Amino acid sequence: MNQDQWERIIIFFAAYSIIGAFLDIGYASMKAGEFTLLLSTGTIFGPSYGIGVLIILFLKDEIKKFSLLGEFFSYGLFLAAWEYCTGWLAVNVRGVRFHDYSDSLLNLHGHTDIDHFIIFGVLGMLFVYHIHPHIRPYLFKFINSPESQTYTSPLPPIPPPKSLVQG
Repeated sequence: MNQDQWERIIIFFAAYSIIGAFLDIGYASMKAGEFTLLLSTGTIFGPSYGIGVLIILFLKDEIKKFSLLGEFFSYGLFLAAWEYCTGWLAVNVRGVRFHDYSDSLLNLHGHTDIDHFIIFGVLGMLFVYHIHPHIRPYLFKFINSPESQTYTSPLPPIPPPKSLVQG
């Protein structure tokens, strides 16, 4: 991977970790009827959301080869598997359970369930077709990418360190 690809990965990871955290905080607060911070980090940064988005972004070109129903199931499957992994790690490594879906229909060890599979399928489709295409140009402003048509910087581009330049 080249430097531009790494920059994109870092920007997408950071931005969607924050956006996902805000959405989770908002949802949890509405559900509880008061402000609540349920994130494992105790901050406004949820790395599991950023990684979930990276999973979608890395797989979307292959997944788009399927029918819309196939895409829905693929996003649901991959993101439910990711939620299972994060739930398992939270319990087995940190000794904390952030989600307990044990009483839900078709749950998998209480870490994920059929409801979240469906939600993740819908969110994956919305993300790929509606959310990311609109947010992406704004994120490219951070990395001075030619893909951002609206970016203008008062500063000249910063060249990479000589140690990274081959020649």
